[in-house]
Amino acid sequence: MVQLIAIVLLAVAIARGLAISGSSVINATCAQLKPLWPYDYCVGALSGDPAATAATDVRGVAAAAVNITTTKAASTLRVISYGPTSSAS
Repeated sequence: MVQLIAIVLLAVAIARGLAISGSSVINATCAQLKPLWPYDYCVGALSGDPAATAATDVRGVAAAAVNITTTKAASTLRVISYGPTSSAS
């Protein structure tokens, strides 16, 4: 997921002037990233997020990617920190 955020931020640098509707901006952003990241994964990961679908430009998509990554990282940390403990017998 961290790679996704890095790639979306790269798209911000590449396509600063992009300003279109939410799903269109996701599609356009993911299309630009296709050589670096699988298109279907990119669209799927971003389309499930309300902030990404409401984005009107690539910066909004990048902000949504940051939030998605933060949420996933926090969830993973909770699993690691509070995961099942092994009982020593």
